[in-house]
Amino acid sequence: MSEPIHPNMALLLDAGIVFRARTQADGMPKYDSNRMQLLRVQLKTPLYFDEWCKDVSRVLKHWRLDALINKDILRPDENSPEFVNWEEASKGIFKWLCDNMDAQLVDFVQNGYGRSVYADEFMARVKLCFYDYDHRCDMNEMIRALSRVTHCKRHTFDDAESFIRELINRFWHTKLYKLEMPAFLPLSILFEQLKHEMPEIIARMVQKVYNMPYPAQYLTSDDFLEVCYDIQDYIESPDDDENSELATANSGNEDNHSEVGDDEDEDEDEDDDDEDDDDDDEDDDEEDDDEEDDDEEEESDPDYVGGNEPDDIVDSGSESEDLEQEAQDLMDLSS
Repeated sequence: MSEPIHPNMALLLDAGIVFRARTQADGMPKYDSNRMQLLRVQLKTPLYFDEWCKDVSRVLKHWRLDALINKDILRPDENSPEFVNWEEASKGIFKWLCDNMDAQLVDFVQNGYGRSVYADEFMARVKLCFYDYDHRCDMNEMIRALSRVTHCKRHTFDDAESFIRELINRFWHTKLYKLEMPAFLPLSILFEQLKHEMPEIIARMVQKVYNMPYPAQYLTSDDFLEVCYDIQDYIESPDDDENSELATANSGNEDNHSEVGDDEDEDEDEDDDDEDDDDDDEDDDEEDDDEEDDDEEEESDPDYVGGNEPDDIVDSGSESEDLEQEAQDLMDLSS
């Protein structure tokens, strides 16, 4: 038996007034991200999640946007005139929420519980992860979080990509408890579990890691993620990876050939210069030899006296005869 209709309700129905459920778009102003300068309320650790939720609600209520993060309130119908404004506002608040959370927390929520683009769905998943977090964060939870990383095995997943994604999630989960797990530990698990399935890429990644200075001590979380993403890219397109390696090798060979060609040209130029120098030296030696020969000929000439030429040599015999003749002439005159 149905419940009787209240008299006031009956009057409204008779008047033709149609009732509908409340939606998130009711009473919401026109959304303008440039005009609505929302305050920043940063969440860096889930230990302060309850206070953060209160701050978020306070900021959004000031702009009458607090219904956008309430999953219990219905969304407007897609055919309603308010849907476009609601969709833009919900996506804008979702981005604002992500900007006000630590990037590691956002990755944990999105990777562990599926990705979302609307504010109400994302906020519901955030609460599922961190609600009453400070009371649940005990020693047993910490031990369980560490154990989930060390017991992450490849054979329990359908494919390698799912295994890598879950290993990343479990590693990030330890950070929520402020556990300083070295990034080298999950990376070693990654290599150990995939070395038989994809030996080439794993061998290359191992070499990349061990080229770092003291990887066991100084390997960061970003380094671990970079290796994971490289392996995921290899899984998605192994042919492209091989082609890129081949292109790199070919370019290296071309560079080597060009360097060898340049070296050969330089060697040829140096040989030419050496030949020119040798020719110049030979010419100089020939000139020196000619000068020495001339000197030897001059010294061997019988008419050569000192540095004078033969025409300048004085004949001493003819000069004495002239003197005797002059003396005889003087004697004849005196007699």
